[in-house]
Amino acid sequence: MYYKTIFIIITVLFFLSGCDNDPKLITNIETCSIDGNIYLENASTDTIEVRILINQTVNEEIYWETEADDSGHFQISNLPPGNYSISYFVDSRHYTGFVGSVTLFKDDHTTLNPITRARIENDCGITGFIVFEDKELPIASIDIFYKEAEEYFFDKTIQSDTSGFYQTNELFPGEHKIVFTIDDYPEVMKFPTLQPGELVVLDTITFEQIILIEQVNIDIDGNLDDWNEPVYINDHSSGWGESNNFNDFYLGYDSDILYVAISGGFSNSENTINIYFDIDSDTTGINDFSMIQGGDIGNHLRKEFTCPDFFGADIAFSGWALQHNMNVVSLENPEAVDNAILEANIIMNTDTIEFAIPLTEMYENGIIPDHREISLVAIIGGGDDVSIADDSIPQQNNVLVFETVLSAKFAQ
Repeated sequence: MYYKTIFIIITVLFFLSGCDNDPKLITNIETCSIDGNIYLENASTDTIEVRILINQTVNEEIYWETEADDSGHFQISNLPPGNYSISYFVDSRHYTGFVGSVTLFKDDHTTLNPITRARIENDCGITGFIVFEDKELPIASIDIFYKEAEEYFFDKTIQSDTSGFYQTNELFPGEHKIVFTIDDYPEVMKFPTLQPGELVVLDTITFEQIILIEQVNIDIDGNLDDWNEPVYINDHSSGWGESNNFNDFYLGYDSDILYVAISGGFSNSENTINIYFDIDSDTTGINDFSMIQGGDIGNHLRKEFTCPDFFGADIAFSGWALQHNMNVVSLENPEAVDNAILEANIIMNTDTIEFAIPLTEMYENGIIPDHREISLVAIIGGGDDVSIADDSIPQQNNVLVFETVLSAKFAQ
């Protein structure tokens, strides 16, 4: 027997009937009722719960609950007159459906049209592995949401085991959002669509440990200061050429600026460095860099590579034929980035590139958001949209497909 639980929600705004047409709250006339039937195609209506939700004031909700019988019939009595909006929820997934609206006057009884739901087969699943950059294997929490009427609703939470393996076979067909979370790591999201009877194997997820951006006194002079400790150390030799080799990547901040530096060997004619920053840890910003347009800056930032779904770049640094054209731009309008150059202090020599971006160019009023986290990806090495070097931050097996990003959190 196929088990379903269905909630009916009826939202009410009271009004006085009669000559006075102005809506007024009323609490002592309860003479109305609503009834109806719910049917599940090819399934039994074992238990159907009906819940009435009445908005008596702006800030308070009063509701009644009742259960339908085995045939699917339900009835709610002793309701005050009012305007009712009726929806239903199916089983633990909170699958929603809108039934309609009805107005009840004093002594009214309304029978709703029958509500029919096709049976949803509960035979889909997801599986995969999680790995961690620092080689430890903590257990990840995996929240699963299903999509209905262009919104995501929470379904359930599962966990990976100590080897990083996870699997559930208790999902419904349709679009889902899978959110992988673990303390001190950036959140990862996947958006699979499941077909009836399908077990989807998701790509292996690599969690990259969040790095702290230290608050320091910053001097932009083309030299690395004593406080500088790299947040990323490169051990990859460039396949593009020796002039594209870089050593380490640095981040820091003070009360006014974000500091970025790259050490290595740089020339004035061959290097290209593009760094794309997600400054607010959400998916606003752009993920498809092939859509970037503009003059020189847009042409150099436009690249045919992909990033994880959760990464959305808001600003970018571009340095081409270094000292010839180096800028930080906003990506809010990716079709005209050359018209969105941000204030930045940039210095380059053959050993170091340093630049500082005022926090007022990044955040409203220059205030770092509460989450205090940024993420970035970088391409080191020149070429056109697709003819790029095999060097990146973080380094990828295939530099055209970023599976991880470098995430850093502003130290408190």
